Amino acid sequence: MIGMSKIRKRRLGAGVDSAGGFTNDPVQVETPFTLGYTKLTILSLGEIVKDEEKRENYWSQRNCRYRHQYPVGFKATKSQYGYDWTMTIEEGEDGPLFRVVADENDDDLPEFTGPSPTSPWTEICKTVLGNNSKTRISGPHQFGFTDPFLQAVLFGMPGH
Repeated sequence: MIGMSKIRKRRLGAGVDSAGGFTNDPVQVETPFTLGYTKLTILSLGEIVKDEEKRENYWSQRNCRYRHQYPVGFKATKSQYGYDWTMTIEEGEDGPLFRVVADENDDDLPEFTGPSPTSPWTEICKTVLGNNSKTRISGPHQFGFTDPFLQAVLFGMPGH
């Protein structure tokens, strides 16, 4: 589609050829890279779980707006609430374990973990902003999973 704006191309997260048309080629990138909208830096994409018995546990929920796999070994950083945070996805007993750790631990902040990307970020809000905070937070957004470009990268990973 000649003349398509860069913003539209970015939102769709698809590969775009030199004539402005879309390709079906997987999007491949080298890490680290930074997602423009969220200012999230992806340090490692990790790997797609290949074990057939565990594989379904490493997908976002079926009713999730952005359905995708959670790659084990995923690692990203971002600044939020006055701290620099490192986020990882690890292999848990029954599925992924999402871990978020403050890089400067001056306030003796604990590690925040949970079975979904929202779990640790909800606890961060309660800890940093206070239990009475009405702040709602999207864990998938914090981890970058709502970004169309990252979606395209995830769908292009080996084993997907």
